[in-house]
Amino acid sequence: MSSNEHIIHRDEERQLIGWLKQQGAVFHAPLQTVMIVSLAIFALQVGAFWWLANIADTMIVQSQSPKMEDVRLLGLAFVFILLLHKIKDNLINQTHGRICSTLQARLQHQMERGSHAMIRNESHYFWQQLWLDKIPAVGDYITKYRIQKKMATITPFIAVAIMWPVNWVIAVALIIAIPVVPLFMYIVGKGAANLHRQHFSALEKLGSTFVDRLKALTLLEVFNAHKSQQKTLEQASEQLNERTMKVVSVAFLSSSVLDFFSTLAVALVAVFVGFNLLGEVQLGAHLALHQGLFLLLVSPQIFAELKRLGKQYHQKAHAVAAAQHLMPIYEVEYPIQRPNQFSGIHWRNVKVESPVVTADELQLSAGDWVQLEGASGSGKTVFLEALMAQRPASHVLNANIAMLTQHAILKPCSLRENLTLGRRISDSRLWELLAFVELKEWAQSLPQGLDTPMGEAPVLSGGQQQRIAIARMLLCDADIILLDEPTAHLTNEQHQRISQLLRDNFKDKTVIWASHKPLNSAWFNRSWHMSDGLLNEVNTENKDRR
Repeated sequence: MSSNEHIIHRDEERQLIGWLKQQGAVFHAPLQTVMIVSLAIFALQVGAFWWLANIADTMIVQSQSPKMEDVRLLGLAFVFILLLHKIKDNLINQTHGRICSTLQARLQHQMERGSHAMIRNESHYFWQQLWLDKIPAVGDYITKYRIQKKMATITPFIAVAIMWPVNWVIAVALIIAIPVVPLFMYIVGKGAANLHRQHFSALEKLGSTFVDRLKALTLLEVFNAHKSQQKTLEQASEQLNERTMKVVSVAFLSSSVLDFFSTLAVALVAVFVGFNLLGEVQLGAHLALHQGLFLLLVSPQIFAELKRLGKQYHQKAHAVAAAQHLMPIYEVEYPIQRPNQFSGIHWRNVKVESPVVTADELQLSAGDWVQLEGASGSGKTVFLEALMAQRPASHVLNANIAMLTQHAILKPCSLRENLTLGRRISDSRLWELLAFVELKEWAQSLPQGLDTPMGEAPVLSGGQQQRIAIARMLLCDADIILLDEPTAHLTNEQHQRISQLLRDNFKDKTVIWASHKPLNSAWFNRSWHMSDGLLNEVNTENKDRR
């Protein structure tokens, strides 16, 4: 995925919110509720500070015991603050869960539509990070950063309005000081999104490299390539460490800048209050201990919300980087496939996007056997995936279709479940199929037979995995069968036997077969040739294959 695609410019946040609304991932009512609860917490804190300052003034200046009414009000304020914090956390967690569920459901929908064609474009580690890290990052942005951004905008002015009647000089000074903090936040955090994109790329590179090397351990041992691959992993790890430290440095710098200016502003307030209490400075209203202590307690709260926003600023950058990976996936529109009884098609001006595959005219009738030829990389797989409605295309086969690729996909479950995919099929039929694909003896040697778990990385050769996929394919009852190099990982002898098996089982089906290995030309009554993305039908005699 190119990092230059879907670049979000100055209005990146507005575009991000617009995109999230299109996905149905912005829940206004819960977010507004969280905002109201947050303001209530702030109001109670300010009220608690007033009662606390009043109690301190009574005890220190008047040398009297605090009034029970003030103590009760202070206690109730703290109880309500804790209760509201609990309500706020629950609302945030619920909304975060709903947002992630919505985005994950949308991603799952796209993955189901794009299926193998989409998934194989990226590494498994990429999809794992997208699901486990990028989508939650978008949820954090909505439920935490956006709320905190509003709080950081509203609460300083509320606090200044409360402080104005007590001493307008301090209020004016804080109004002047407040814009300095977000200004430096913007300057420091301007490149944070780019750093997050680089960090994700480095993390994906290291994870994908590590997983690939694990899968190729046997090959590395054969060629004694452990040291060279170790250096590759070390380089990827160093690159990730470098990216991580840059992200951490920006976060640390942002936090340090916030702490410096907020501490400086509060210190100036403390100096002013001290000199006012001593009678050295008489600007604005005269301050007693009650008012002075109240101002000192409220002043840090003005910058506290900005500081919290600064700590969460990376969530915006993380969400922007995540959206740049999610947007291209969510925006792909796949053809709608409506399975029905296939009787034949006659297409003109066929076009498949990404990459472009075109055909001037194609005709396919029920029962046709089509041999799809072309050099490696000419677009045969892309074309077959488009027929399955796994890629954007001008035409799609409206029928019940099944496709067998050259890369077998096994689920981390039992051999039985990999063959049946949840359908009820007798053991005798399964053993028969395993015998057909020459895996019966191997399956009988497994510890639990058909119920032996395959695991996420089964100890199987490429040919064994492919033959399991072929056995599974023989159980399907599709109208159209698409075969994409189904015997690529088999020996020539196995290729001949398995090809004949496929021929015998699917002779009454409509079949499109792509293969670089030789096939019996008598099986086919049509021939399509792919060259540089252009598909043409080769004139052949219409043969009676039955």
